[in-house]
Amino acid sequence: MKKEEFIPLAKKYNEGLCSPEEQVLYEKIYKELVQEGSLAPNWDEAQREQKRKTILSRIEIKRLEQHQEKIRNRNRVWQIAASVILLIGIGISAYLYKPQEPKINYITKSTTEGQRLNLTLSDGSVIVLNSNSKLTYPEKFSATSREITLQGEAYFEVMRNSAKPFSVSSGDVVTTVLGTSFNIRAFDIENIEVTVNSGKVKVAANAIGKEVVLSKGQQANYSKHLGDITTNEVNPEWYNSWISKSLEFDLMPFKEVVKILEHTYTAKVQIRNSASNECLIRGKYEDEKLTNVLDGLQYVVKFDYHFDESGVIIIDGNGCIN
Repeated sequence: MKKEEFIPLAKKYNEGLCSPEEQVLYEKIYKELVQEGSLAPNWDEAQREQKRKTILSRIEIKRLEQHQEKIRNRNRVWQIAASVILLIGIGISAYLYKPQEPKINYITKSTTEGQRLNLTLSDGSVIVLNSNSKLTYPEKFSATSREITLQGEAYFEVMRNSAKPFSVSSGDVVTTVLGTSFNIRAFDIENIEVTVNSGKVKVAANAIGKEVVLSKGQQANYSKHLGDITTNEVNPEWYNSWISKSLEFDLMPFKEVVKILEHTYTAKVQIRNSASNECLIRGKYEDEKLTNVLDGLQYVVKFDYHFDESGVIIIDGNGCIN
């Protein structure tokens, strides 16, 4: 190595920045240059030794500082790792030991033709399920809601609880209340009828993004085909008559009486000749068979009826008797 190349190495050595290999190289060349008399000619051996010791001291101090910095960096890494592990541990503990929501068991009740079923739910609400209907409800309601599902027809008397709304899902329609009595007819989920007997209910059709609020004596009719919910005023007792089969008509048009009979007996009726539709009916029937009611109505209205092969009642009106 030339003396010109040695100078940068000597500077690095003097600042304590040499690697162990560079330090060995420097001292070797340094001794050779001193022996040649080309380096520090005015220094005696004691001065050269003192210089060497000073430089070595600087190197040792530098190495010590670098070693301490490595320790500090390693400690910081471990501190960060420990913090992360602690946070993960807390998260896992919170997940493992957080209170678990109790598992909800669902009950499904179904009725067949001509069968009705009285049910009392865990909150005290009472439901009368009409024939050919199905109701699914939790064995015990959750802490925040009361949600059930209906296919067919049912009459509800809901216990009031402002903190836990009571919701009935029927196809696209959700009926929500706090506490009231109402009837839902949803045999055909594309045409759903909700009639309020007392209190207020909200009827929402999610498929069309529309909802209405009903009060006592109001009825909502949802039509998926028309994409709408319409409301009208009704006598709710006529639409609840299927529960007791107690019928009372006070000058009601025959066509309206036929609708009530459909509701009460879960029957399908087709008026083929409308000549008797506007005839006014006055009468009372207590828990009679459908055929007995039809036979009785023939004394006040001119019409004939028969059942077709599928069980649909076909009515041919012949006008009014008076």
